[in-house]
Amino acid sequence: MMKGRISYVGASLIACGLIASASSAFAQGMRFPLADVPVKSLKSSVASAVAPLYASGRIGQWSQIESTPNVKNAPNLVMAWDSMSTSPTTLAAFTQGVYGAHPGPKRINNDSYREYLWVNDANFVPSTLGRFGRYLKLGVYVNPNGGTTGAGTADYIFKISTAAKFDDTGNGPAADHELTGIAARFNGLAAGNHILTIDLASTATSVPIPRQNGALRIEVGKPDGVGQYTKLVFPSSIQPLLSNMLSPGEPLFPGTNTSSSSSWQWDDDGDVAFGFGSPDYVLQDFTNTASEAFPFAEQYDYTDATRGILQCAAAIFVDTNVTTISGQLSFSGLVASAAKPSSAIFQVKSVATGQVISTQTVGVSSAGAYTIMDPQQGTGGNYVVYVKASHWLQKSFTANTTGGLNVSGRNAVLTNGDCNHDNMVDLFDYLVMSGVYELDSSVPGWDYPAESGVRTADGDLNGDLIVDFFDYLILSSNYELEGDTP
Repeated sequence: MMKGRISYVGASLIACGLIASASSAFAQGMRFPLADVPVKSLKSSVASAVAPLYASGRIGQWSQIESTPNVKNAPNLVMAWDSMSTSPTTLAAFTQGVYGAHPGPKRINNDSYREYLWVNDANFVPSTLGRFGRYLKLGVYVNPNGGTTGAGTADYIFKISTAAKFDDTGNGPAADHELTGIAARFNGLAAGNHILTIDLASTATSVPIPRQNGALRIEVGKPDGVGQYTKLVFPSSIQPLLSNMLSPGEPLFPGTNTSSSSSWQWDDDGDVAFGFGSPDYVLQDFTNTASEAFPFAEQYDYTDATRGILQCAAAIFVDTNVTTISGQLSFSGLVASAAKPSSAIFQVKSVATGQVISTQTVGVSSAGAYTIMDPQQGTGGNYVVYVKASHWLQKSFTANTTGGLNVSGRNAVLTNGDCNHDNMVDLFDYLVMSGVYELDSSVPGWDYPAESGVRTADGDLNGDLIVDFFDYLILSSNYELEGDTP
């Protein structure tokens, strides 16, 4: 009986078949066989509360999801990425959905297998790039008590975000250029298969869609005694349901889904069921560790000869009626051939209160275009907006959306030279540059941040992929300049 082909990138073998034994199976790169999930077993669950999720992983203030949203225009939901053949108004997941006949969800055929973090590549519908996901569905299997038979009931928190890049080389990282997202709380999920629904129409939160194709990242934990996110611990078990995209590129189940994906997915599984490792819901470094004795970041090929290409079961719908602020960023000091940052951090301060009421990391196009969501969808407001990107100083500009009006043309020119990201150009930036001087993009980890958040590439101010005298000239010319602050 042949099952799905799952390959550990970085391991020496690609193997097919059932698990024979814990030690030999792990060494060969095998996993548990996949099992069909009966549609009638799916339980519908709705998020009770939501909070902003910052690109750093920190969760902001929680708010209850209200049944009646305070918005100027009724939501107009458009699919951005969907591996469930679902719809934003009915629970049509894994059935005769909107893209054709769906073969149905799959999952790893073991109740104790744990995947608390997974990152899937995502090719979004082109018309939704740069917009905001405001309605989401997610297919998961939960087993609160762990063990070989699902049992128990528990509350869970799901972190959901996107990234402007997905690594499919097997070297890592699983997700880079991360954008902001949401954390959603689900109460009393019983053991079994669930379709989770997150409706953000009554909230000021969203999942920004990148300006280019990238990644969808999901991380699972639970609320602690005061309702804040904490790690899941043994023996709790979570795993994503797997599904076909029904897109034109799907070899076995072609459909009309305008979003797509390859078969690659990163998992932080730890293989606790085999006695190896321990999942802890974060990617501890930026390398693939599938060949290690205790792996924690592994990339799998979910290609199945009998089921086609599989992805984590999820759907993201954008609301095209949200109020937005948009414009174009210019990044000083770059050579003509240099790539611009794929994301930027925006802080929105209310003029009325003097308080920062929203922080958003959103995608930036190759031409510097950006869009952020108005944090006060019902009324709009008068704002000062601060933008920071990589090694450029923070810049501010004004925007007034009072009455729920979109504001465009809010452009900004950003000053180069902030190598250590502290919003000033000073001696510490010289020290960063000195430490990486004469290095180029061929060095390992060129574009991966260290624990300090600084990358080797942050010394390359002009973007020509080498740290040299020309970068020194940029830093010198902007020495002692400081960025705007709220």
